[in-house]
Amino acid sequence: MTAAEFTAAGELLFGRWFKSPLARALGRDRSMIRKYSSGEQRIRPGLAAEIRTIVNIGPVGTAIRNTIKNSMPEIPTFTAHRTAKQILLDLISLGMVAENSLCDKGDAGSSRGKGSGIE
Repeated sequence: MTAAEFTAAGELLFGRWFKSPLARALGRDRSMIRKYSSGEQRIRPGLAAEIRTIVNIGPVGTAIRNTIKNSMPEIPTFTAHRTAKQILLDLISLGMVAENSLCDKGDAGSSRGKGSGIE
């Protein structure tokens, strides 16, 4: 994961001021988040996978997020993302969407965050 991908993921999840909330979500110090986003510190594969797991909402979730953004453009992308993820989890729990909808087919073990909007 590059510094640009890391920053895009942080902004998608928490908006422009993502560093402190992302640090809390990942159990890391804010100064490390700053180093990751600036490229000063390398992002280890395990951390990259953890971030991609949080961000990935798969193609169904991405479609839901896009519909939210199209119908309410004033909503920040990170709010639409969190709402789409919750809708997707609700649809999965109701059996209306397959559980594997949280990731793209063939994405198991991939190092890319497919379906997240941060490729």
